[in-house]
Amino acid sequence: MYSWTPTNEERIKVASLTCPEPPQVRNILRGLGSKSLISIDSYSNMAAYTDEWVTGPSDTKFFTRTQAPAEIKGAVVFVHGFIEHLGRYDFVREALVSKGFAVLFYDQRGFGQTALDKARRSVGSAYGKNTRAEMLDDVQFMLNHAREKFKTKNLFLYGHSMGGAIVLQYCCVGNDDLNVKCDLRGVVATSPLLRQAVSAPAWQLVMGHMAQNLTPWMSVPAKVNAADLCHDDSVGKAYLADPLVIQQGTLRGVDTMLRGGAETAEKHYLHWPESLPVFLFHGTEDKVTSAKATHKFHDDIKAKDKHLQMIEGGFHELHNEPEFKVKLLEDITAWFLAHLSQQSETTAAPPEASTSAAPEEAAASKL
Repeated sequence: MYSWTPTNEERIKVASLTCPEPPQVRNILRGLGSKSLISIDSYSNMAAYTDEWVTGPSDTKFFTRTQAPAEIKGAVVFVHGFIEHLGRYDFVREALVSKGFAVLFYDQRGFGQTALDKARRSVGSAYGKNTRAEMLDDVQFMLNHAREKFKTKNLFLYGHSMGGAIVLQYCCVGNDDLNVKCDLRGVVATSPLLRQAVSAPAWQLVMGHMAQNLTPWMSVPAKVNAADLCHDDSVGKAYLADPLVIQQGTLRGVDTMLRGGAETAEKHYLHWPESLPVFLFHGTEDKVTSAKATHKFHDDIKAKDKHLQMIEGGFHELHNEPEFKVKLLEDITAWFLAHLSQQSETTAAPPEASTSAAPEEAAASKL
């Protein structure tokens, strides 16, 4: 297994992958050779990303980032986690696009620029101000938006942490637009927040639920230990210094997040569509979300095509783990490619954007 830990200078240069034809990026890729997930040829097939504000449910304005290759094999809608934003997933976005997938990332309501950009956000938007029901509707909207934008029948959902639990819950009990649901070719969830690794005391959860009925948007501390994210210290330092990461939520936002995950694990799993493929990933040493809950969810759902990969020694953010992140994205993109519709053909990107079943057994990979 290989890994690459870039210097700060290299990080800055690789960030320019989003710019058309920068010579310095080509030089980095040539120097990395086989150690780079993104080849020179695949980079040449990548267009610059586009940042755009899109009005969604309840007239909420969402900050979005889309990117597409010259020829689109499929499209992926990505849903990020709690108290973070789409800008933390450049590596994931570039890896997906390099393999032929158009992508739609968005800052969820209550987070990122959707909540913090005072000049562009919706009236009433605030950090942590959201409910699980609203966020499920947002997933529905973004799927429709991606399908219309990229004109593809190969649509995938991919979520991490809170976002991972949201995409799983959506597939069980989300909006009853079966046309969109049946168009989904597959779902990936990494470290889904079905349950906390160490659950808060029951009395605290009960008190929080009662309080959110009185003061729903009262801010409450919601700290995540940066050292628990991954084995790369620079990721934790960047997380703590990130102006779009505020370690707080609201009473209602936190309450519906925790209840939504627990209800998905306890009862909603019964409604998972049998024909909808799913691939779950979780680190065995995750101190944020429960690996056992993910394992149980995999075992409980009746999907005909389901796959679980437990990453031995992995922390919470597997996409940032130095010894596994490249392999993780290789596995995910390979799984997406294996689940493309056999009837659909590769399509050209819109002007504005420049079947083998996975095994059911749980697989283990070592860091």
